[in-house]
Amino acid sequence: MTTREALYRLVDSIPAAQLDDARQRLEPLADPVLAALANAPYDDEPETDEEREAVAEARADLDAGNFVTLDEVRREFGLLAGQIAVPDDFDRMGEAEIAALFNGGPGC
Repeated sequence: MTTREALYRLVDSIPAAQLDDARQRLEPLADPVLAALANAPYDDEPETDEEREAVAEARADLDAGNFVTLDEVRREFGLLAGQIAVPDDFDRMGEAEIAALFNGGPGC
């Protein structure tokens, strides 16, 4: 029996009432971000008034629908590289028309 098969067998034997706890314990093993969060030290610094106000403001923004989606963040920071096509001459598109405008050409 492989380790994976043994793990499947163990998971299948977990009582239904404990499945959520098992999932929470296993997820950090598969996700480095969750592992980092699980191993992060407890923040015991008291929350300041300024922090409480910032959290209240953020929650109010969320409730009002004022937020940026993950797709918008990806577009803003160029995280769609490889998923969109940009023409090779992109930085020269409209070059003649722009030069004409700056040099007193038609439309000025």
